[in-house]
Amino acid sequence: THNSGQVTFRGSWDFTQTINAPAVTFNSVNFYWTDNCRGGSTIIASGTTIPLGGTSNTSICNTLNVNGTLNLNSASWTFLSGGLVINSGGIVNAINTTSIDMGTYGTITVNTGGLFNESSLTSITSAGLSFASGITFTNSITATFTSNWDQNIIINTPSVSYGNAVLSFGGNCRSGYVTISSGTTLPLGNSPTSNTCNNLIVNGTVTT
Repeated sequence: THNSGQVTFRGSWDFTQTINAPAVTFNSVNFYWTDNCRGGSTIIASGTTIPLGGTSNTSICNTLNVNGTLNLNSASWTFLSGGLVINSGGIVNAINTTSIDMGTYGTITVNTGGLFNESSLTSITSAGLSFASGITFTNSITATFTSNWDQNIIINTPSVSYGNAVLSFGGNCRSGYVTISSGTTLPLGNSPTSNTCNNLIVNGTVTT
């Protein structure tokens, strides 16, 4: 049991770190990846609970895979790099979190059997969302989808009702595109201005 202070997990390059500590009660955890990031990732193993606290910024090189439990303890959460994947049996608790910013490259994937628990979320910024059927938000959130360079944005959220959505690629756009998957409805609001870099591929529904 680590009942005081904060534990920081660090990584760099192609290193994949696994946190498998089902018998440990952490007080506060932070992730910090150095700038020499290529293909590394972090895995929270089944039965392990990680409470993020003390800072709202999380730095993961590639992907944070949640097979256990991740508790967000701040009102706003910024993912400095990487993406979040909630696998079957994995749980992310963001009960008091009102905004999530995944940055220019970060995506969120909730697979079948994964849980994303929130009740106060009103805005989210990401480079793509992919939610299994039945996964939704409590509120009709404002979603901003942004990316850069060659990264493609995929929006696959058949059970989500958005309040408003914004498509905005960064200035370093080369060949990225946006795909709205079948069953997904994206409301762009009145007189929207959308920057999708290349093609907007609509397999679902876009409303204005």
